[in-house]
Amino acid sequence: MWLSEACVAPKTMHSRSGFNHQHHPSVHHSTIAAQRFTTSSLVLSAQSPQNSDATTSSSISPILAALDVVALVGFAAVGKASHAPDGSIDLGAVLVTAFPFVTAWLATSPLTGIYQPLDSSPSSTTIDVAREALFQTAKGWAIAVPLGCALRGVIKGYVPPAPFVIVTLIATLVILSVVRVAYAVATSSLQED
Repeated sequence: MWLSEACVAPKTMHSRSGFNHQHHPSVHHSTIAAQRFTTSSLVLSAQSPQNSDATTSSSISPILAALDVVALVGFAAVGKASHAPDGSIDLGAVLVTAFPFVTAWLATSPLTGIYQPLDSSPSSTTIDVAREALFQTAKGWAIAVPLGCALRGVIKGYVPPAPFVIVTLIATLVILSVVRVAYAVATSSLQED
C-alpha cells in the first residue's frame, strides 16, 4: 500500500501546488519521466525477490524423482538380466549397479536443474513442453551418467569397459527421456484441465 501512496503522492502534490506546466514544458516532461522511473524502479524492486525465488527454487518433485529412480533401476535390471545365463534378475546386484547412477543423478540435480519447473505458460504446446523436458533431461544426463560410470568404476575397482559406457550412455538417455517427457506432457495436460 505504501508503494501506491509513494507513486501517487508526487502527482497529487504537483497538482495542488498550482504549478502551471504550460510555461515550463521541459520541467513537466522531466517530472513525469522521473515519476515513471521511480514507479518502475519500485515495482521492479518489489517484484524481484519473488521472481528470483521462483527461478532458483530447487524443490524436488517427489513423483518425478521416484520415476527417475525407477527408470535408472529399470536400466540396471535390464542390463543384469541380459548378462544372466537364464535371464533371471538378482535384486541385490541390480541395486548395486543402479546405486552410482541414482546417486549421481540426485546429487547433481541442484547443479543441472533437472527438477526446476518447466514453462507452463498457456501458450505452450505439447511439443514445447516435450522439447523443454527433453532439454532438461539431456542437461542432467550429460553430467550425472558419466559421473555414475566413474562412481561405478570406483566401487568396482576398475575402469568400466568402453562398450559398457557407450551402452549405458545411450540406454539411460533414451529411458530417462521417455519417462520424463511422458511425465511432463501428462502433468501439463492435467494443469490445462
